[in-house]
Amino acid sequence: MRTVISVASLLASAFSLNAQISGTLRHRPDGLDEVSIRNNSTASVVAYVTSVKRVPQGPNSGNAPWVMYSDPLIEPAAKPLLSGEERPVMKMGMNPGINTPGQRFFQDPVVTAGILADGTIIGDTALLAGLVLRRSNMLLAVETTLEI
Repeated sequence: MRTVISVASLLASAFSLNAQISGTLRHRPDGLDEVSIRNNSTASVVAYVTSVKRVPQGPNSGNAPWVMYSDPLIEPAAKPLLSGEERPVMKMGMNPGINTPGQRFFQDPVVTAGILADGTIIGDTALLAGLVLRRSNMLLAVETTLEI
């Protein structure tokens, strides 16, 4: 029960901090769509998640968003996003035989969320729930392995 209360209070605090992390979609001249994330806070973002809407590429494809996670607890090569830093997180473009020249792969909105170095959470509450769930699943897997 204590965990549920902790997660609920963390998610509630996210509403006032949404502007501290932002995502941008750029349609580059080389045909690539690039999504970048920017940390506008004074602290490092240690883990983050970005979601961007997909443009349907054919009659049988959907427009479900693409979601990308960066969390050093799960992927050791992931690096924190420093204060004021902007980093490209997704690039997608021409796929010969599937999309036509000039056709876009992503479209707005770009939605972001993250966990700051001090434990403060920022951004979209649904994405934060997914980020916290990934972390708790990893912890459960480690604890189960240790018990076995």
